[in-house]
Amino acid sequence: MTEFKSQLETLLPCKELRFNGTPGFGRYASLLSHSVVHPAKMNTRLTEYLILELTKPGEVVLDPMSGTGQTGVVAALNGRNAICVELEKKFHDWQLEAKHKLEVAQTFTNKGSLSCIQGDARKLSGLLPHVDAIVTSPPYGNSKKGDEEEDRLANNLEKYGLTEETRRNRHTPGR
Repeated sequence: MTEFKSQLETLLPCKELRFNGTPGFGRYASLLSHSVVHPAKMNTRLTEYLILELTKPGEVVLDPMSGTGQTGVVAALNGRNAICVELEKKFHDWQLEAKHKLEVAQTFTNKGSLSCIQGDARKLSGLLPHVDAIVTSPPYGNSKKGDEEEDRLANNLEKYGLTEETRRNRHTPGR
């Protein structure tokens, strides 16, 4: 039996990351316990790893589909400033609760700030002057695309001069 390799691994070396589960938000539970029923929670160890690996203290982390505000809480507790954007009022209210708990929490290190915005993340490009990293999990929803959505995606790709193949072959330099 051969080990599975993704297409990404044929382009550049990849490090496989494995994290133990973080039920109920793990060590961040006291700040996020009110939102444990959110349908799409990201592993907090993974969130923390990405923030620590990709940013420096004082930098800004944006989560454009932030749900409970978990990324913002993790970022702020690790000395980063965070902007959380959420479309649904219910989840935005949970973020505000997490922000309040974060602000009153006693820590031994400096906390970053947490800004919570309720709105459509597709309209933020003109509003945010600078973001150092974007950490998000995919939006929760039905993963099976219907024919109509497939056609819309193909039309959008064509509109910007992209085919499915050129989109796959595009490379965006990272840090």
